[in-house]
Amino acid sequence: MFLMKLDTTPPTSVISAPLNGATLSGTGYTITGIVTDADGLGVKSVEVGFTPNGGATTWYPATGTASWSYDWTLPADGSYTIISRATDKGGNIEIPGTGVTVTVSKTPPAGSRRLVIALNPVIGGAVSVDPENAEGLYTTGTKVTLTAVPADGYEFVKWTGALTGKANPATVTMTTDKSITAVFRQVGFTLSMAEQDGVSVSLSASVYINGNPAKGKTVNFYEVTGTAAAVLKGTATVDANGVAAKTITSSPGTHTAYAVLALSSTDPFYVSPTGIVGQTTLGPKSNTVPYTISRVTLSSPGEVVTTRKASLTWQAYPDALYYRVQIATASSFGTTLFFEEDTDDPATLSMSSTSLILGKPYYWRVMAVIPTGNTMYSETRKVTYKTATTLTLEYMGKTGSTVTVRATLRRTDNNLAIPGRTVTFYENTTSGAQNVSKGTAVTGGTTTVAPGVASKSWATAAGAHHAYVKFIGDATFAPSETDPAAVSY
Repeated sequence: MFLMKLDTTPPTSVISAPLNGATLSGTGYTITGIVTDADGLGVKSVEVGFTPNGGATTWYPATGTASWSYDWTLPADGSYTIISRATDKGGNIEIPGTGVTVTVSKTPPAGSRRLVIALNPVIGGAVSVDPENAEGLYTTGTKVTLTAVPADGYEFVKWTGALTGKANPATVTMTTDKSITAVFRQVGFTLSMAEQDGVSVSLSASVYINGNPAKGKTVNFYEVTGTAAAVLKGTATVDANGVAAKTITSSPGTHTAYAVLALSSTDPFYVSPTGIVGQTTLGPKSNTVPYTISRVTLSSPGEVVTTRKASLTWQAYPDALYYRVQIATASSFGTTLFFEEDTDDPATLSMSSTSLILGKPYYWRVMAVIPTGNTMYSETRKVTYKTATTLTLEYMGKTGSTVTVRATLRRTDNNLAIPGRTVTFYENTTSGAQNVSKGTAVTGGTTTVAPGVASKSWATAAGAHHAYVKFIGDATFAPSETDPAAVSY
């Protein structure tokens, strides 16, 4: 068995604003109210009726149901009764109550002037008024400043009506009633960075005017570094898809880029180039795009390694996705590049080289791959694989003021003597001169009595001294030296 609920009670509407007896001025007023439905089946619609003094009621649909509103364009001066009626989903129509009675008075007081502001298009922005007056009434002679504020995606174009020109803000003197319209244009002007490759930055500007691609228009691309003036980096023409693309050459450092639509002063979308250096024909300006031109910092090794495979290390780069390592036999890389390899992830900050040829110089560098492209390559470092050496020094004695020492130079890997190499001897005086060169000597050849050995004698002064010896290295042998206090005398 089914029971059907019958809805026989009409809903009840109440006008919240305006209040009974209110005086309305200006050009319009928003009437608001609420509705209750005792049976709870829901409100279908609300209507607002206007009854001029001694006239017939005219009905208009309101917006909303439980809470409703109606934008009323104020009619001629006079007395008006505002009533409301609601209809529920059961078809029950409310019998209107007495409503509220208001007085419409749009005639300015004596000695005042009315200012009416309009927007074209309405969604294009807003106009701030100083001094502000809700009814738009000003004493004759009052100076009023108008500032056009574009909405997102729009730009201010000009004033029309009682005020003309493009000045913003602009001031009018209220000597008569004035009607002024702020004209805006819809401009879609977005700049993005398509890719970064070292010092090359690819920029893409999407340019639309009133919803249409700005085909054929010229876009100027600017770069700003720190507090310096903007630098024009190049131009591009907007294509049929509304895109202007340009690859600019930047420099190490932090920069921002922006684009400007280049227009002649007679173009309806022309905007004065305030604050932009070197340009006299400009239009709308895009957003700014920040970017940093930088490079990876290398850590080790130095110029000489004593293992056939060098361990190449570098410092972490912010936002790196991974790193790319290159090794070449010339600092220009190019056709001499013989090794290029990527790391697996940004946490890997080292890589072992391929086997290096003894005595042959190599050059290496590292680049970080980042979300926007690639960084610059790091500095280029030279590295040469050389045989490690061991140098020792012996004190052989002193005759009078002459001291004699003996140095031995050997390979570290097999302890074999290294003949025919020049070594340099130094003396430090405990309370005097330091690192004083005492001359050089050549290690003995393989057929001599003491291969790899070099002896040196020099006259010294009274006092406590230390001696040490250095080998600066050559094409195939790595440098080495003894402790600064290798021998004492």
